[in-house]
Amino acid sequence: MSSSLRYLPLLMVAILLLSSCATVPKAEPSEKVEELHIERPIDRSNPNLASMYYFMSGSFLHFSGDLAMADQVLNLALTQDPGSFQIRKLLFVNTLQIYLYMQNPETEQQTREMLSLARDSYDFDQEMLTLAYRAYRHLNDSEGVDWALQRLLKDHPKAQVYIWEYIRQKESGSKAPERLLEKALKAERDNPEIEYVVASLYLDINPKRAQQILLDSKRSKAAELQLLELYRIQGQEDELQAHFATYSYPEDKEKIHEYLMFLQQYAMQELALTHLDEILLTGDTELIEALSYLAFAVADHSPQTKIYQYLSRKLPAPADDSPIAAILLLHHIVHPEFTQGRHMTDKIYQIKDLVFLSYFFLAQNSLSQNPEEEHQKVFLQLHQLIQKNLESSVVKDFLLDHTALLAGLQDAGSRSAVALSEWLIAKGYGGEDDFELLFEHYSDISDYPRQIAILRESLARYPNSAGIKNNLGYVLLSFPEHLDEAERLISEALSEYPDNVSFQDSWVWLLYQRGRYQEAYDYLPTVLEGAELNAELLYHAAMICQAAGQKEEAIKFFQQILQTEPVGTFHDQASQELLRLEAEER
Repeated sequence: MSSSLRYLPLLMVAILLLSSCATVPKAEPSEKVEELHIERPIDRSNPNLASMYYFMSGSFLHFSGDLAMADQVLNLALTQDPGSFQIRKLLFVNTLQIYLYMQNPETEQQTREMLSLARDSYDFDQEMLTLAYRAYRHLNDSEGVDWALQRLLKDHPKAQVYIWEYIRQKESGSKAPERLLEKALKAERDNPEIEYVVASLYLDINPKRAQQILLDSKRSKAAELQLLELYRIQGQEDELQAHFATYSYPEDKEKIHEYLMFLQQYAMQELALTHLDEILLTGDTELIEALSYLAFAVADHSPQTKIYQYLSRKLPAPADDSPIAAILLLHHIVHPEFTQGRHMTDKIYQIKDLVFLSYFFLAQNSLSQNPEEEHQKVFLQLHQLIQKNLESSVVKDFLLDHTALLAGLQDAGSRSAVALSEWLIAKGYGGEDDFELLFEHYSDISDYPRQIAILRESLARYPNSAGIKNNLGYVLLSFPEHLDEAERLISEALSEYPDNVSFQDSWVWLLYQRGRYQEAYDYLPTVLEGAELNAELLYHAAMICQAAGQKEEAIKFFQQILQTEPVGTFHDQASQELLRLEAEER
């Protein structure tokens, strides 16, 4: 292909851009423009291929967020075409955004100079005026703020502009007129964000008007909480309670939960508990759980009894019911007269629901921000209550060991966690954490048959878990007869999370076990690039390098293993390999 024809497509694109992108559009002046006698900037541009190239590159960088590089490239564009308003405007916008993001002295003076020059040279459009307003505020330039706002109010009266003007007048010390806030509401009707901001500004000067705006608005989450706060600070508990009736379940579930947490935040648990019967009718375990926590906080047995009766009558849903059962169990531990709670051990689905109880109890009883010593006292108190008030069971054994560890009575856990996980899984319960706990336990004692059995059972329970697939595949790599299954499992996990280092390590070790040493060696940098090196990963790397004929690299990896902590099986294997390699050298 000849050199002249090679650049023909680029030349055609450039000609099209020359006619459409590099000049100011020749729009017909509107009636508003003629009425205000605004002179449009004269088009003095002289576009060329270089200016268009730099302008397009600068535009891409600007809209990609690389403002610093965009500034350099747009200045090159302006050098090539100094008369282009389009280039100057984008450079102006880019400079102001750099200042607003960085706000350092180096950009401050440049921003002042550009604003002054632009005001003398061009008529600002809405985007330029908005950026100018924000920049002038950050520059603490009251004259500039006044100028930008007056232009915006005159040419682009939007809700946000009225709010800015209200804030400007209020900050100046004068009494800002409420009509500006009302104009903002009228300018953008049914805009929840504007309604929220206006209501916030009304809080100090006219709380009743703020409340009415919020009642009439399509409230956002923040506005909903603002309305609840208005009821609270005005002592309107009846209105606050009646507000609950405006919610419709399940559409307003999130709002109901926020309402309950709001009451809890201000120690209004009794008010929240008046809604227990209605919430029980929803059958929503998350909301019922929240009320059970509130009942525990005020040591109220009556709502806990109702919740216990609800759990006893409903169709069992073990995973969902477990958090509620756990808080009822804690209520019994702390208040043994609540005898119904002692029956909850059989409804515990997973260990993490019990672990959470310890920290919930801490949150209710810890008074200081210090902490470790006081926290240990709280955990010791819970430990003693468990010992005294809970009947013997695998649940009690675990809670005693767990709280003893938290209280500093022992340095490590015991077999009680393993026994509890085994018990839960045997009855068809158990979460992913319970299966993981057992997998790690059987890994520590090198019980491969139990590892495989527990992983197969967990995969049957959680068939979409990439982590379980990888773990099972990795264990199966130790058995040549299972390599096909291992490859399928690891491949599925890696296809879902291609950047997961553990999955990558499993794959590279699979290649090694398959005897595909060069493929494994070529893939190794991908694994090592984002990995936190440990003895096992380094051992894999060393063995792969050795098999691929890279002896010196293998020795370096074996030597790195000996520097890692803690010392274990891979250190022994690395030492043996180094001795063997040294013997070969002799």
